[in-house]
Amino acid sequence: MSFPSLIRALIRAVAWGFCCAVLTGQSLSITLDDGPNLSSTPRLSGDERNRRLLEAFRERGVRVVLFANGIRGGDSPEGIRWLEAWGRAGHRIGNHTYGHPNLEEVGLPRFKEEVLQLDRLIRGVPGYWPMLRFPYLREGRAGAERRAAQAMLKDLGYGVAPVSIPTYDWLFNERLQLLLQARPEADIAPIRTLYLRHLDEVLRGYRDLGDRLLGKDPVHTLLLHHNLLNALVMPDLLRMLDANGWKVVGPEEAYRDPIYAEDLSTMGYSESHLGALARKRRMLVAEVQRLEALLEGGKTALKEHAP
Repeated sequence: MSFPSLIRALIRAVAWGFCCAVLTGQSLSITLDDGPNLSSTPRLSGDERNRRLLEAFRERGVRVVLFANGIRGGDSPEGIRWLEAWGRAGHRIGNHTYGHPNLEEVGLPRFKEEVLQLDRLIRGVPGYWPMLRFPYLREGRAGAERRAAQAMLKDLGYGVAPVSIPTYDWLFNERLQLLLQARPEADIAPIRTLYLRHLDEVLRGYRDLGDRLLGKDPVHTLLLHHNLLNALVMPDLLRMLDANGWKVVGPEEAYRDPIYAEDLSTMGYSESHLGALARKRRMLVAEVQRLEALLEGGKTALKEHAP
């Protein structure tokens, strides 16, 4: 090999090694809201949906956190058995309140009762994890209300589980269910494709925001839901994450990242913890707005392209 060829080969090797180092450093944890949901849906019963999700995670060796409610069957003996199965499989069980109220609408005393009511259901379940995912990601109005909510949770021994990468999977799931209710044998490939494209764009966007805002790649937290769409598509989603260099880690590792400890009590509502952090630092606000528009763009894509 000539000297110039050797130099080119070394440059390619270094570039490839750098690329791989970047890819393997991109970590996220998957979080699922609103489980268990025992109701039947088109194509899959509640039990089949639950089993498919557990199987998809087991096959890839992935551990997640399931943030539980009580109103969709979570307070029933069968719902508790589902939660126990998630815990025995190595997943964490967090608190999403019993009835999924908006703190900013019901006030702190009622909200505290909702947290405690769900806590009584899950405290004895394997994998119990005293972390709260605020319904609608509404942590209280900026200032005194938010600080009071944080103090209440601390008194209860709870931490807060924010989201760095929000998605509109719930919207795609609604459209999927409407399609299958009207046409049970319909091909779901178009919605599957749109959904995975939506996730890929959002993942790339918030990964870039984290890099630019913090000067490093944080451990991200991805918001999904325990629903029909994810039960059908989760194997494809996990393959996509792997192909794009994401390392899926457990929720404990994710929430040890210092970004989740930063006080954002002075900030208003934001779907993304990173978005609120950027606004607090007055950095990359235009990029945050672009990502928020990208999330909303999922609605347009569904209207224009889904069956």
